[in-house]
Amino acid sequence: MLANLLLASFDEEMRQGGNILVRYADDFLVCCQTKEAVNDAKVRAEHALDALGNLELHPDKRAVSDATDGVDFVGFRIGRSFTRVRSTNVAKFKNRIREVINTHKPKSDPDWDLRSLSRRLSYKIQGPIDEIRKHNPAKHPHHRSWIGFYRIVDDEKQIKNLDRWIREQISRYVWQHHHKKVTAKHMREAGLPSLHGTLWKARKPPESA
Repeated sequence: MLANLLLASFDEEMRQGGNILVRYADDFLVCCQTKEAVNDAKVRAEHALDALGNLELHPDKRAVSDATDGVDFVGFRIGRSFTRVRSTNVAKFKNRIREVINTHKPKSDPDWDLRSLSRRLSYKIQGPIDEIRKHNPAKHPHHRSWIGFYRIVDDEKQIKNLDRWIREQISRYVWQHHHKKVTAKHMREAGLPSLHGTLWKARKPPESA
């Protein structure tokens, strides 16, 4: 909210150039059609920020990219014909899954162990569903999940590959500790939610989620 108040004059200045401004808090994109327009946008941005009190563009976030290849913006990779999760954010999500698996204390019974691990991983996949429903039933139960934030992505293959990767990590864990093979069906019966399925639930209105 404070960023919106502070950058109101910045927004007005950037829109006068005839380009499209997309801003989220203090991150922004300026969509231009020519190199000349890009240079003009840079000058406008520098002047507008300087007028706000010597603010400067971050040196690592002033890149010029072709929309055909896509641009990174607030966790997304956005192109002319696709919207994906940014690769660095995929890597962070994988690290969270690995942390859960690596810190999980194995149980003596493999089925019990799989159910216990699945419950812990479901929190990372679906978010705090029970807490949301308990304290505010009107809120969408899946919007507070990682995939809920990325519910506008249209690269289904990327999400399905992440689903497959999660199952591979679980299979490796169960084999390492119990020398037992498990299938996707075993994981589903143990309560492991699908990342791809949660994506579709996050896209639905609250009453049908």
